Amino acid sequence: WAGILAIVVVCGVNRATAQIETLPPPVVEHLGPIDAPVLLDESTVPNAVDIPDAPQLPVPAGDVVAESVETVIQPTWYNPMTWYNSMTWLSAEYWEGSVEVGMNGATGNADSLSFRTGFDLDRITPAYDWKIDLTYSRAQANGVENQHNALFNSSWDWKFANTRWSAFTRTSLEYDQFKSFDLRVALNGGLAYQLIDTEFTKLKNRFGAGASKEFGGPDDSWKPEAVFGFDFSHQFSARHKAEATVDYYPSWSDFSDYRIVTDASWQVLLDEATNLSLKIGVIDRYDSTPNGAEQNDLNYSMLLLWKI
Repeated sequence: WAGILAIVVVCGVNRATAQIETLPPPVVEHLGPIDAPVLLDESTVPNAVDIPDAPQLPVPAGDVVAESVETVIQPTWYNPMTWYNSMTWLSAEYWEGSVEVGMNGATGNADSLSFRTGFDLDRITPAYDWKIDLTYSRAQANGVENQHNALFNSSWDWKFANTRWSAFTRTSLEYDQFKSFDLRVALNGGLAYQLIDTEFTKLKNRFGAGASKEFGGPDDSWKPEAVFGFDFSHQFSARHKAEATVDYYPSWSDFSDYRIVTDASWQVLLDEATNLSLKIGVIDRYDSTPNGAEQNDLNYSMLLLWKI
């Protein structure tokens, strides 16, 4: 049976092939070359009739007419307000800062030299603010050093959406050769509230908790402490501006043991083209438990300030 079936299949295939070979050639071969299309206008068409445009129907009241809106969709990973984004981190749009320097001296019957410098750098975005500042002072009289200190602060504020509240963290370093310690470190955090935020006046209050530690002093243990403070600035005119920052650090175990740090300044714009200003400032550091040193240290200065 297999042999008979194979013979039948072969015969069927041969017959179908023979029928295909006897079919006439395709009709296309008898048409000849195809002429190029001819474009017609009204002059070539007899009795041409103008066809009026279709009437525009009025839009019923209450219906919304769809409009074409071009929407730019950013990639899901793109967020310029994250704490670090390579596309915006180095952009000058969110950065501002300044450099300050001042010096005075005398020679003759008495020799003295005083030097102070510093800088501040701010990154201001809709999502957060990051601010750092450094102040360095050194002075001597008749070859004897009588002042040598450095103050560093770094603060980060995370802004809550659609509110004046924010959360902050703050790190402070204080070095003073004439204190009873070598270095003081203070770490704290909490909540802040933007009480005033206008074009000319800004006032932010904050409160929180943290701890401080004095290295190289008689008491080198971590001291838990609260923090209450505010930042204030007011632009009196195009050339005059005042700023002040005050922080109060009471110990949680004994509120009679506390520190107060005040930094205030008045700035006068000297040259608008170069952003050069004259800065008159004071920094006051009060410590209720100085461990044998003076409780209050007041530094005042007159500096040239260059904003970048």
